[in-house]
Amino acid sequence: MEEMSHLVRKGATCLRSSKESSPGGCDSLSLPPEIKTMHAKLEPDMTIDAIMRRWPSTIPVVIGHGMLCVGCPIGRFHTLREACQAHEICEEEVLRDLVEKVSGDP
Repeated sequence: MEEMSHLVRKGATCLRSSKESSPGGCDSLSLPPEIKTMHAKLEPDMTIDAIMRRWPSTIPVVIGHGMLCVGCPIGRFHTLREACQAHEICEEEVLRDLVEKVSGDP
């Protein structure tokens, strides 16, 4: 798991963090193939609600990024991508932090 954590911290980066570049704030995701393969189950197209229910340890990550999605009725419908766009935050940074958090979950 330590190797995975190191890969996530060092491997996932926003190519640009300018909010003008795209609605979510970043242009593209730069995750190493090892991370994409190991955590294909956590995808930006999953709803925020599904992510937090499947991995409760992600709740502080979501809140830490300024998204108060816990208990929000829209969380059932908003995907991670849509929530990041709505809150004007970098999807790739949130995804990186979520993957890092769930890498220790069963």
